[in-house]
Amino acid sequence: MRLVLASFPYLFPLIFPSEPAQASGPYVEIIEQPKQRGMRFRYKCEGRSAGSIPGERSTDTTKTHPT
Repeated sequence: MRLVLASFPYLFPLIFPSEPAQASGPYVEIIEQPKQRGMRFRYKCEGRSAGSIPGERSTDTTKTHPT
């Protein structure tokens, strides 16, 4: 099955919004994503020994974290 978006013009505002949605209350804005690597989500049972989650702009000399 092939979906042709031109056949569904009413979906365009949902898929390709012209401007960001305005929040009416508290909201979260992700400024820096986690660096792409193996395991990045942590479980409570892992404790503190799992290490930190570096940010995507983190280097050997400058450490950043997802914010």
